Amino acid sequence: MSYVTASQFDRAGQMFLALPQAELRRGNAVRLADFELLRGDVAELRYLTLSVLRILTTGAVPDYINSSLGLATVGLYSGSMLCAPLVSLTASTVGTFMLNPNQTRQITTPGSYNVRLFNNTGRTVAGAVDLSVVVTGSIRIFRP
Repeated sequence: MSYVTASQFDRAGQMFLALPQAELRRGNAVRLADFELLRGDVAELRYLTLSVLRILTTGAVPDYINSSLGLATVGLYSGSMLCAPLVSLTASTVGTFMLNPNQTRQITTPGSYNVRLFNNTGRTVAGAVDLSVVVTGSIRIFRP
């Protein structure tokens, strides 16, 4: 979308994604948000960061369930499968990762959507690690 007029602003809603520092156990997923788009609605993922602060399991070498998802992945999903995000952000090491805040991602197809965070380790007991993570972001929904 380009510039937002006053009438568009009145019909817009903001959804903030926030997971303060939390322990994300091996192989677990956390649902951060759910929303539904109706016909004519537009959702914009405007900002998304994933910070892996620390690996809580000492001495373990991570063993990935899916090699393309790194240590942890946060994504916007349509449906229940973790393998097909519309937008995803993957952390491969300890640190902070973010989507380009100058480029919004738009979703216009009606349906139910959710934002989930997934710890991608745990295929073997020796390679399962627990993580300390933080997620922030925002989604703006425009109604016609």
